[in-house]
Amino acid sequence: MKTLPQTALAAAMIALGAWGCDDAGIAPDPTVGDMATDAAPPDARAADAMPADAQAPVSDATVADARAPDMAIEALDQGPRADQSVDPDQGVDPDQGLIADQGPPPMASPVYDPGPFAVQTTRLAEGERDAPRTLDIYAPADAPAAPVIVWQHGFLLDIALYSDLLTHVASHGFVVIAPQMYPADNNPIGKPTAVEEAATAATILAWVDGALSGAIDAPLAPGAPGIAGHSRGGKVTWLLMIGDASRAQAIAGVDPVDGQGGPFGGEARALDNEIDFGGVPSLVLGTGLGAMPINAFAPACAPVGDAHARFFERTSAPIWHGVATDHGHNDLLNDDGCGFLCSACVEGPDRASMRRYVAGQLVAHFSAALRGDVDAIGVLEAPAAAPLPATAERR
Repeated sequence: MKTLPQTALAAAMIALGAWGCDDAGIAPDPTVGDMATDAAPPDARAADAMPADAQAPVSDATVADARAPDMAIEALDQGPRADQSVDPDQGVDPDQGLIADQGPPPMASPVYDPGPFAVQTTRLAEGERDAPRTLDIYAPADAPAAPVIVWQHGFLLDIALYSDLLTHVASHGFVVIAPQMYPADNNPIGKPTAVEEAATAATILAWVDGALSGAIDAPLAPGAPGIAGHSRGGKVTWLLMIGDASRAQAIAGVDPVDGQGGPFGGEARALDNEIDFGGVPSLVLGTGLGAMPINAFAPACAPVGDAHARFFERTSAPIWHGVATDHGHNDLLNDDGCGFLCSACVEGPDRASMRRYVAGQLVAHFSAALRGDVDAIGVLEAPAAAPLPATAERR
């Protein structure tokens, strides 16, 4: 059993990730855009049209815009939405905006199980093949042209802790890049701010655009990637898009935290204003236990007002919002290796089901946005089919 000082220290370090670790304010204005864009030329993320033959394993939908396939976007305008008054018989609770479960639970989607492709993991050290940071690359073997997803880790977390989750995603035909933004040494002193992380992340996107194809033996789908992040990595993901919304075809945040301040000082929120990404599809996943402090002396890992609900409320449509009601902030990590950082967050009954849920939601979201697989949207709107208790809403 941990002593109170150990638990409080762990909570303090998580709090730094939730709130930030300096006094430099940030805001969604051209200043942020300039800081990130300077690291990656405006044309570094130029969108290309995706050929139909890149979509063999999924839908035959044609793609007219590399940032968001037409059929996937058109599907967003069909059916009831969370901000509309609709007939509850159509599957939406008009009072809560939640997608209600009607009738018996549907069958679980295959996205919640490992995909058909074996996955090869490659680690590039910083500087190897000009990599801006150490990178873990998950590539599906013998897959057709694979869309790319760039994953941003949470505060002080090692990218190796996401290996089970990211292997699951890659097994469905995606190449996943996980950069280690700074040393995961359990020391919060001297770590970059979220704005500084976003600037570094922009250089990583530029490297992906220009050098990834020569670093791995896997065919890549053309066009901008998807980007996603956990905890403070979710904030970094949003800052990337605030700087330049053409950088990605779709984005996702997993229990993202838009830290503002606290006893350790901190950064201004990234989402003080509503954010319009110009039709780029967004997914926000949250946890029901993330807002619960582990004890009276520790802050919550994903405090109310700074977490997933804020991202959903402040981000333009089309956006989906799923919540794993009985799980916690770090439950998507591997079962072993996290140590006392994870102990500072309230945990759910098991991590395996949380990893399956998060991985399946990411696979569905990026399949719809990067491949034009409109059927995958249904997974985001079927919480009863998830491998754990969950809710869903959209607008």
